[in-house]
Amino acid sequence: MKNIDTKHDDQQPTGFTSLQRVCLRQIHELLFSLNVALGVVLAVVYGYDGVFVPFLRLEDIIYDQMGLKGYGRVTSAHLALFLCVMALTALLLIPMRCLRGTSVMRDMLVSVPGFLALGVTPACWFYINHRYGWSWYPVETAVYFLLALLYLFQKWTIPWSVTILIVCIHYGFWYLRFSEYPHGPAELLAPIVGFCACLVWGIYVPTARARVGWTAPS
Repeated sequence: MKNIDTKHDDQQPTGFTSLQRVCLRQIHELLFSLNVALGVVLAVVYGYDGVFVPFLRLEDIIYDQMGLKGYGRVTSAHLALFLCVMALTALLLIPMRCLRGTSVMRDMLVSVPGFLALGVTPACWFYINHRYGWSWYPVETAVYFLLALLYLFQKWTIPWSVTILIVCIHYGFWYLRFSEYPHGPAELLAPIVGFCACLVWGIYVPTARARVGWTAPS
């Protein structure tokens, strides 16, 4: 049934031109891929017994052969981390771009990135710090998953400005958790990128629905 639901137009930004929607989708795809790539690389570099052979080899190349030796190995290590994240981001973007016109990819861009944006940061923190015991931290993430479900199925009636504040609390909480157990300043990027990915997902969902006339089941 092709019927655009405008029930929450005052709470969700949907008034975009065709060009703006294209730019929004591209930003959404990029942040989705970057969020996943950053979480994976950070988890492997800092959580897998501190060893990631391709990363170490790349760091050695940058340090020894390219001569980037500022601040000890900090410069070469950060550049190697950046290159690894960018390479994985590109590998995730390529199939997304190739499958862009398919209904599977359209549905995935609406339903999946929000949950990954909310979940990658805490999952990365747990994996790096090996904190698998009982705590209320997973419950916090589960609550936000529930909020994402409500938003996805258009049951979320809280104004957009309040929604952003609620999302800020989630990423602020996990930013503090990374600050408590620092392995490297690059870890602090995880909640920042996650927040940006979640925010753009929240904007993208209603615009994508409006474009195809999607309505949530009642």
